[in-house]
Amino acid sequence: MSPRQIAVILVALIFIVAAALLIISRDDDGSGDEATTTTSSSATPTTAAPDTTSDIGGGSDDAADPTETTVTTSTTTSVPLSVPINAPLVCTTDIAGAQVVADAADDAVPQLGANSSISTVGLGVVTFGLTVPAAAEASGSAMLACEPLSECYHVTPAAAPGKVSFLVHASTIERVDIVDGPITTRSGIGIGTSAEHLVNTFGDKLERQVVDADTVNLIFVPTDASDADFRVVFTVEDGVVTTYRSGRMPMILQDDPCA
Repeated sequence: MSPRQIAVILVALIFIVAAALLIISRDDDGSGDEATTTTSSSATPTTAAPDTTSDIGGGSDDAADPTETTVTTSTTTSVPLSVPINAPLVCTTDIAGAQVVADAADDAVPQLGANSSISTVGLGVVTFGLTVPAAAEASGSAMLACEPLSECYHVTPAAAPGKVSFLVHASTIERVDIVDGPITTRSGIGIGTSAEHLVNTFGDKLERQVVDADTVNLIFVPTDASDADFRVVFTVEDGVVTTYRSGRMPMILQDDPCA
């Protein structure tokens, strides 16, 4: 070979080697970028959802991974009822979601029924002066709040016929209102009883209080000294009893003592 041919071959080899090195260099740069991107992505933490549980929670939840996304739901203290409830007119709360003020034992047998009767001292086994938990225990029925709890509020028994509510004042039951249903007094006076029959039954033990042109209250006043603080008030419209209530003075004589 001549020196010229040798020089041409060397130059060609140099170009080939340079091209190969350039290609290898580009491949290395690409794989390095990909690895950097992957590492950066895997190191990014997830964002935890805000905790909507109440401050009374705790336990194992406190040790949870702070980067873990969690979903929580709120709960209520309302107790589902297994019996249908008719809320008395004095109750303004949806009974399906009413607060259980006092519950009865799981094996309790309801004691308030169609044969329970109103007297000057209460409704059946629920007598005036009982606390709400004591009334729930005696009646075998949960007591549901008709409105927010306060110094004065109403409760309704979950297991009772018709529309019944108890007025609670200073933590004790002071009055019972019957708006509808089969419950009557011991003398058989109840919703739908005629004013004539009411007067014939109690005679001069009744006091008359005019409410308006169409409505009067006929108030039974006991003669027994031990019952002097109690009354039974029958509201009469169009000649028949439409609602009635029994309780202690002075709450019994007020249309709405909690107003």
